[in-house]
Amino acid sequence: MLKHLPLKVLLFILFETLVTTSALAREAHYGPGELGYPVRGWEYRESKSFPEDSGGSGHLQNARTSLLEFCQNQSKRILAAYPDKIQRAGCDPEEALKLKPGRAQFEAVFKIETSLPHVIETDLNQSLDTGLVDIQKFTGQWRWQESRRVAREIYAQKCNEFENSARNSDPAHFLWVDCGLVRDLGGARGWQFVSRPAAFFMSDAPIPKDCGVHRHGSTWWVEDLSGEISVPQSCEFGGNEARVYRREVFLYCRDGQEMPTGQERAGAYLRTDGRCERPRSCGVHSHGDIWWERSGIRSAMESCPIGFEGYVDVTYEMEREHRCQNGRVDRTFNERRGRIISEVDHCRRIDHGGRGGRGGNRGHRGGRA
Repeated sequence: MLKHLPLKVLLFILFETLVTTSALAREAHYGPGELGYPVRGWEYRESKSFPEDSGGSGHLQNARTSLLEFCQNQSKRILAAYPDKIQRAGCDPEEALKLKPGRAQFEAVFKIETSLPHVIETDLNQSLDTGLVDIQKFTGQWRWQESRRVAREIYAQKCNEFENSARNSDPAHFLWVDCGLVRDLGGARGWQFVSRPAAFFMSDAPIPKDCGVHRHGSTWWVEDLSGEISVPQSCEFGGNEARVYRREVFLYCRDGQEMPTGQERAGAYLRTDGRCERPRSCGVHSHGDIWWERSGIRSAMESCPIGFEGYVDVTYEMEREHRCQNGRVDRTFNERRGRIISEVDHCRRIDHGGRGGRGGNRGHRGGRA
C-alpha cells in the first residue's frame, strides 16, 4: 500500500509505526482535477464565562469567522507556494454543526483544483493531542476563556510541529498539511483538543489501482466461508461446550491486490458444540435454593410489657440456614429464631395507687404450638 510514497516519506512512516502504533497509515490518492477534504473552525460558546462570545449571536459570528479565516489563509498559502500547479483553492459554503444549545462550530469542504498527475494524502500514523489544559490551573473571572486560549495555542504549536516533520521527511515532494477536524475532549475539567492530521505529497509513481469497491489503501473485514472460530465456554459444573462462529479476516488493498493483515475475529454465530452440565438438585431443592431447618431448642427470659414487672420464660425452636450447591447441602452459620414452643408468664402488674402492694400476675399461659 505504501510503495507509491516517496522513499523518505515511507521510511518516516515505518519509523513512526514502530515507535507509536502498529496500525496502517491512512492513505488516499488523487489524479489531476479536483480534490477535497472537510475542515472546521473553532467552537464558540454563548456563556458569561466567555465575554468574547457575548452579544446575542456573537458566538455564531465568531465560529463562522474562525472557519472563513482558516479557509482564506490556507488558500493563500497553497496558491502562493504552487502557482503553476494549483489552479484554485478554497472552501465551499460553510455549514453549522449540530451541537448543544449555546454552542457553535462551522465546517466546510476545502477544495483544490490541481494539474499534478499524482497527489498522495497520508496521516503519517500521527495524531494531534494537546493533553488536558485543566481549568484549575487558572484563576479569575475569565479562567474558562483563558484556559481555552492556552489550549488553542498548544494545538497550533503541535500543528506546526506536524507540518515541519512532514516537510522534513521529503522536502522535494511535500505540498501542504491539513491538521484535521479538531474536537474537544476536555469536558467539565477544561480543554483537550485532538485531531487526525494529514500531509499531502507529490508522487512520480502511477496512481495505484483499487480493489473493486475498496480504494487503494483501505481496510475491511470479510467472511472466510471455509474457516470457523471455536470459542470454549466456561462450564462451572462440568462438561465441554464451545460456541462456533464464522471466521472473518482483515484485509487491505494494495495497488489492486487484496492483502491479508494477519488479523482475524469471530463473525456470525453458527452453532454450539458439546454442552455444559446442569447443576444437580438436593432432593426437592434446586441448585441455589436457600431454606431453613430446625437445629435445636432454646429458652430465654424476656421482659414484661409496660406496666408489669418480672419476666416471661420463653422456649422456642432455633433454625439454621441451608443452601443447595450442585447436589451438596451446605449448612451455613446463619441462624434465626423459629416457632415458639411455650411461654410462662412471671409478670406482676405494678400498683401505682400505693394502697398495699401490687396486683396479681398475668397468669400462666402454658405452652402453645
